[in-house]
Amino acid sequence: EKTSRKAKKKTKTKSKKKPPKVLKPLDEVESPVLNMNNPSIVRGFPVFERLGASCTNLFSFCSRSTKKYVTRTYTSEHMKTQTQGIYDKLLRAMQNFREKVLYLKIHDTNGLELDPNIIHPFVRVHFMDLNTQSYILKSSDRNVLGSFEGFGQINASKEFSSGGAPYVLPFSTPPCDLRVTGENDPHFDQEFILDEEAYHLLTPDTVILFEILDFNFKLIREKSKLLRKDNLYPIAWGFLRPVGNTKLHFGVSKLQLYRYRFKNKSNFKELRRPEVFYDFNWYAKELYPSFLRVELRLISPPKRKLVQYPSLTAFEREVGGGVEELEAQAAAPQNMKVKEELDPEAVARAKRLARWRRLYSEACQLPNKLAYKFSASKLGCWRLAFSNSGKYLAASCIDEESTIKVFQVEDGKLAITLRGHADIVHDLAWSHDDYYLMSSSSDGTAKIWNFSKFFSGGMDIMGYTQTSANPGTAEFCLGNMNHPSYVYSGKFHPQQLYGSEFLVASACFDGRVRFWSYSAEFRLVSELNIVPQRLYEYNFLKSQMGSTAQERAFLEHRHPNVVVFDQTDKLYVGDSLGMIHIVDVGISNNTLNPYIVRQIEKDELSGDPISQMALQPPDFRFLLVQSRDNVHRRLELDFMNQENATCIIDTSFFGSKCSKFAVKSCVSPDGSYLASGSEDGKLNIWDIATGFQVDVSDWEVNMKDLVSDVAWNSTYNMVAVAGFGSELPILVFVYEKSQEDADALMLAMEQE
Repeated sequence: EKTSRKAKKKTKTKSKKKPPKVLKPLDEVESPVLNMNNPSIVRGFPVFERLGASCTNLFSFCSRSTKKYVTRTYTSEHMKTQTQGIYDKLLRAMQNFREKVLYLKIHDTNGLELDPNIIHPFVRVHFMDLNTQSYILKSSDRNVLGSFEGFGQINASKEFSSGGAPYVLPFSTPPCDLRVTGENDPHFDQEFILDEEAYHLLTPDTVILFEILDFNFKLIREKSKLLRKDNLYPIAWGFLRPVGNTKLHFGVSKLQLYRYRFKNKSNFKELRRPEVFYDFNWYAKELYPSFLRVELRLISPPKRKLVQYPSLTAFEREVGGGVEELEAQAAAPQNMKVKEELDPEAVARAKRLARWRRLYSEACQLPNKLAYKFSASKLGCWRLAFSNSGKYLAASCIDEESTIKVFQVEDGKLAITLRGHADIVHDLAWSHDDYYLMSSSSDGTAKIWNFSKFFSGGMDIMGYTQTSANPGTAEFCLGNMNHPSYVYSGKFHPQQLYGSEFLVASACFDGRVRFWSYSAEFRLVSELNIVPQRLYEYNFLKSQMGSTAQERAFLEHRHPNVVVFDQTDKLYVGDSLGMIHIVDVGISNNTLNPYIVRQIEKDELSGDPISQMALQPPDFRFLLVQSRDNVHRRLELDFMNQENATCIIDTSFFGSKCSKFAVKSCVSPDGSYLASGSEDGKLNIWDIATGFQVDVSDWEVNMKDLVSDVAWNSTYNMVAVAGFGSELPILVFVYEKSQEDADALMLAMEQE
């Protein structure tokens, strides 16, 4: 009886159980156009903001008090109709994106709010197309980030299909556990390389959305309403538009963060469109009291693609190499895996270079030892220039004749001596692929030296023409660009196209900046006369210099001293009277139409010749100017590019003596240090962030005469110092890492 009663109770309890709840599938809406008036979207925002949105649509005056953020105003079509010149300029700047890939690094935040639910935050990245209002489509079927980038979907007929993702999938950083440090300042320090041509990935329609999220297991167990539909805790979000209306946003950027306003209260979901995109398009945005620091650069594609499995979610761990590599390792017999014997000298050389090498994302280190002491000439060396690959150092030397010596700095040997100039060489500049070297001289010529047939084939130039009668001139000189007077400076245009192998700009004493192109022969494309916008007062300077007609005429003569290109089509020209001319090269339809955009006059610079200018990496927002008044100055470029804006001198650097001679300076590749020569024979280095000088007394740079130039290697932690006069040598200093760091670096290089 008891058993029958128990059985009856069990049947009763079973009959009382409700049938399992069937979850409704998410509504996949393939809408080609984003409709912010969709009730499913509008219901996700606060009530008072919905009322504000309705008032904005009804009354025009309401739009003045609310900042309406409409995606349509950021498409390329809108830019074409508004300002055709800006759009054409952006297209010209985007030519630099060809054959480049995108390097993205997520650094850290300025601290998050004190929230007990934030334990291990991570960052999720979305690449969105403002034109299609969805994820950016790939240009091909290849993977952008990982070995497997697939997805599955169900169409309207409930048919399932799977395959490779045709668009760039969102990706995430590993979580940062705040319990380890006990601080609310997460440091992600995660690097990504997107294997997609930057020209396709970055357009005026591209916007990158960054979400700071957290996965809190306690909230998940409690089924908290603070979580989103994907069980993630939203913290803040930000965005970056790399190709902006006025400039390209590369380098390190601090992105303002915003609070989430949208909360999905239903199972509404749109295909290929994240929820944060609704916050991005909502008219009202609430600031989050912090920023996200990210870094965006263009780099050359890696020689060998190291395919990994990146973490698409915060729960995944990055493992292994590519599928082909893993299959090859599994198929290879164990007894066949024997290391090849290497040349001991080659191994020692590789270890030495690994201890000198600087990785792309590493900060520059100040050298700690003297590597080489190169012999220059009887009068020493006047100018220096490292190649972009870091392998060669070009030096202009003065003896009975003017020569250019090219040293191979990896082994410390003289590679070649170039002869052909009849007077001192004032400037040296390598092309961006190191195929050409430009030299500007007082003999009235600018020469182009051609190494393309060697470097393109992987050959070296060591000793190639050392035994010929006139080494360097016959074999390597591509041609001359003749000028009516002294040539003080010359630079390659950063894009090197427009129907020619390259385009260069030269600065001449006759007061003109000339533009030359080369396609089978040199051709003068355009000339630009450097003329001030208004008359300048020279009375005080005349009284100091004398009253002779010759001195007065020479004093009032304005001519360009130095030219430097930025990453787009702007050319900065510093002249002999302390004025900075901003020139828009103005290339359209293979036609060059340069014009002066603006001229900068500052009381601190007026009357003193500008001897050197350099754009400060990594974001190139500052212009470092060296004038002949013993002062280096840093100018804010954002103010220069705006019409009727005030130019601000951000920082001044004192200590170098450069009033009599055109002593030059350089900036470290990471933009941390400023190095300059001096007429007292000493080397000066400043920390740009603080403005203070760095103690380099242990380098023991005490020249008898002046230190004429300093060059910083972009591949190795190497600095070259030139001494001019009394047979002074060229000193090359390096920072040598420990053996443990070098072994780790060599392992990383082998994997690449």
